[in-house]
Amino acid sequence: MLLSIDWDAFSGTRELVFDAPVWGTRDLDHDRYGAWVDRAQRRGGAGAGDWAALDADFPLYPGWEALRAYAGVPAFVTLSHADAWTWLERYPGLDVLNLDSHHDLASRSGDPTRVRPGNWAGLGLTRGLIRTVTTLYPDWHAALPVAEGFDLDRTREELRPLLPPSSWHR
Repeated sequence: MLLSIDWDAFSGTRELVFDAPVWGTRDLDHDRYGAWVDRAQRRGGAGAGDWAALDADFPLYPGWEALRAYAGVPAFVTLSHADAWTWLERYPGLDVLNLDSHHDLASRSGDPTRVRPGNWAGLGLTRGLIRTVTTLYPDWHAALPVAEGFDLDRTREELRPLLPPSSWHR
């Protein structure tokens, strides 16, 4: 099994913060970085690297401490799940446990055939690089008005037209 841990499982947004790059950004790394810099400046930051202006919008939730158990274990560390192909191709056909505040199965924006942070798991399933995906949402996410995963029926209905029938669990 492959374990995927997204930073936003432990550092999410406060309620109704929808102008953050965590809710979707342009595709290029420099665009994502630029979106974060712009957002920090809108919140009163002095410039690039002044991330303290975002502290109130992105609280650090408890539970991350458990990750210390993995110290010393080989890992792939990337800035984006768009880079997931690196480890999926190296270890194809395994199950994936995804600790994340997003399912990453499909995205309505951008080219649906291009690997992106929001669709890497779904593309991995449909292309045979992943056998199964289990997403565990963090507890803090349940309180968000758009808590995908806690309204599983709604989430399934949103995903059904975006994923081929072969990708659904029996």
